[in-house]
Amino acid sequence: KMYCRMFLYYGFGGNENRFHSEKSCLTKCMPGRTPKVVCSKNPYAQRCVGHGPRWYFNSSQDTCQQLPHHYCATSANRFYKCVECITRCSNVDSKYKCRDILRGPFQELRKPE
Repeated sequence: KMYCRMFLYYGFGGNENRFHSEKSCLTKCMPGRTPKVVCSKNPYAQRCVGHGPRWYFNSSQDTCQQLPHHYCATSANRFYKCVECITRCSNVDSKYKCRDILRGPFQELRKPE
């Protein structure tokens, strides 16, 4: 697919197809090309008018996050949809991951007394 995706490595098994950074992966797997680092870049959010929700990949938390309302990223780490972000930057099933992100933390509903 011509890009690198993050995954959790637990220190055993696998092969040499694992890297400490997106840049080292791109440099090794795409020799002779200038690697375009996307997922590990800082999104550099700034206010923008008239835009819907925007997403970026938070490499320290290994997940995509939505930028605050009326903010957009100015780096390459910017996506219009959660699914695009997860598919490009992570190795998890975007359908379920994005559903969980959008749903947010579970909150118990109580009966009114």
